Amino acid sequence: MTTLLSRSTLGLCFVTLAVAIFHFNHTFQLSDLSYLDASLTHGEGHHPATTNNNQNIPDYRVDEACKNLPTIRPSGSYFLDARIKAGNSAEGVSPSFYVGSYMDDNIKYHMQGDRDNFQLIKERLWNKAGGIALDIGANQGFYTYYLASLGMDVHSFEINAQNFKALQHGAEFNPKEVSDRVHLYPVGMGDRNARFGMNGSGYGGFLKGGDTNDSGGGPILGVTMDCFFHHTSPTLDWSNHGVAFVKIDVEGFEIAVLKGAKNSLFRQGENEKVGALIMEVGPDRWGRSGIDLQEGVREMMDLATHFRNSYIILRGDKNCPWSLAEDTLADKNPRTLDTNKQQMYKVATNEEWKNLLHKMETNGSDCNFFYQN
Repeated sequence: MTTLLSRSTLGLCFVTLAVAIFHFNHTFQLSDLSYLDASLTHGEGHHPATTNNNQNIPDYRVDEACKNLPTIRPSGSYFLDARIKAGNSAEGVSPSFYVGSYMDDNIKYHMQGDRDNFQLIKERLWNKAGGIALDIGANQGFYTYYLASLGMDVHSFEINAQNFKALQHGAEFNPKEVSDRVHLYPVGMGDRNARFGMNGSGYGGFLKGGDTNDSGGGPILGVTMDCFFHHTSPTLDWSNHGVAFVKIDVEGFEIAVLKGAKNSLFRQGENEKVGALIMEVGPDRWGRSGIDLQEGVREMMDLATHFRNSYIILRGDKNCPWSLAEDTLADKNPRTLDTNKQQMYKVATNEEWKNLLHKMETNGSDCNFFYQN
């Protein structure tokens, strides 16, 4: 009798459990798994930028080519290359840092020309640790690991495969808390979403086919900044906090990068979204990305509207001489930067922009420009 009662009780428990399971399955919704990565809770064909119901994802107005790309994400772990050694930062740079390089410690001599730029960056990012920084054209990581050493959360882009391997290895030579702030993408930035080849090498590589409507295909993914924001908005809060710092050094593709950021970094009517920006500009190279001088000047003037102050940094060498400021800029009291004694002139009016950039194009000049809010 006791055995029969126990079996009846057990049967009743199973019936109750079955009803509970049915009720749970009936009321369960996909949103209950919102804590999981969106890529795990959506089938093929759904894009993560549309899956986070807890955020207001901005419309970056991207094309179908962008939407159909596999999700853009940072590279992860990597194979060690014994040829890549630790290269220390240049003397006097604070905080000091390391990069991975095939030139090992000789790399610090290549970094000497960046010391004035590091000074400007440190001034602007003082007490801004934890902010987002973008390094577009990262090379071996001079700016990437310097920014990370300042406490920034850095997203870096590099198209040269050898440079990218060196860039990854920087994680081996810096403290973990620095390396963990670095996110690396083997991706080029421009004004189109397509696959490209590469022209040039080392420090001078740039996307092949950027000057035509047909990139011709190739191994390198090139995207707009709008597309990058579209892919990463579910996990990165671009809209509310903006970007503390941007560095652009893309061998003539700088205007293409700006054009590709019209609905993200430089959305019309949303000024001061970027704290500061440094960009190498060479007007005689804009043709590599299909940009003529007139369009480039127009885009440079538009960029200036997103910042309170804009400057050109004159190195005083043949490629960026002092003479560019003569009879061109009204600023007669430029700031002299401490280390390499470069001159920093304010560019204030559209007329100054036009005259300066035409003069640079005629002379074949390339100089750094610095913008700040």
